[in-house]
Amino acid sequence: MAKAPRIGETIPVGVVDKQNETVGVQKNRAPSPAKQLKQLRADLEALKRAVAQAGYDGVQPSLSRTRAAGRAAGGAITDHPIIFAGVILIAVVALAGMTHRRSEPKSRVDVLVADLMHRLDYMKRLLL
Repeated sequence: MAKAPRIGETIPVGVVDKQNETVGVQKNRAPSPAKQLKQLRADLEALKRAVAQAGYDGVQPSLSRTRAAGRAAGGAITDHPIIFAGVILIAVVALAGMTHRRSEPKSRVDVLVADLMHRLDYMKRLLL
């Protein structure tokens, strides 16, 4: 009984050789590195054409724009360190203000209980 092939395993193709009167399975040879490289280059060119047809500029112009913006920002920081420090300080204060938990408004009962506790502490200090 033949075993079922596993997933991802190649399925062999049967070969019938009439001259030698043999039946067998042709061996799958791995393609040569030169053929693989040629195929990869062809695929890369096809991808480049597809990207160009889609209307994208490609990667290099966007990288150069990103690098130029980074250099401009770095120059601004070194030219005006006080302004940069002020901007950072404002951002930190704004972030701290947003994350600071504001206490809930206290109810009248909470205020009365706190007042009573304060008065009791005062009386204890007087008596002791």
